[in-house]
Amino acid sequence: MTPAIALSLGLLGGTTLWDPKLDDYQWEVTPRAAYGAQARARLGRFGAGLRVWQNATTQRLGDPGTASPQVRTTSLELIGQGRVASVLGTRLLATASAGRIHLGYHPDHVTFDTPGGPIAVELSPVSTWSAGGGLALERALADRWLASVSVDRQMFALDTAHRNGNTIETRRETFGDWNARLGVEWLIGRH
Repeated sequence: MTPAIALSLGLLGGTTLWDPKLDDYQWEVTPRAAYGAQARARLGRFGAGLRVWQNATTQRLGDPGTASPQVRTTSLELIGQGRVASVLGTRLLATASAGRIHLGYHPDHVTFDTPGGPIAVELSPVSTWSAGGGLALERALADRWLASVSVDRQMFALDTAHRNGNTIETRRETFGDWNARLGVEWLIGRH
């Protein structure tokens, strides 16, 4: 008998730990609460799906009196999973992901007071590609419910600018964040 495709919809909650290198660009890099959702399809040992994940931090700009805008990140990723082992009803999965990250600022305009008068700056949103990998544990809770815990690393690149003496240097730099997620999923098909 051919195994049936198992479908699931789930909610995710957890935390994101930003790359410490982002502190050089005045980002707050302490762990931040995050949340999301995912939809998956599984057949035998392998599965694939779509995941959305959102969190926020702040970026300090200018003097201490200048408001720090919130940086909200939303990632939309295709995920692939393969079962590595199964022990006492708990499955160990290797995961891989690829997608897009969108960074948006609130407020998206700031004004700096300078000796020459105020300067208004627009903080434009940024979107970039991402890729990642990690491990997950999942276990059935009841007939149609599944719980999971996962840890993964997500890599992405941003165009950066910083002062080096009297010049401004720009370059494309790679960053990575760590994500820890707890999930609860409702199983639509057989598992």
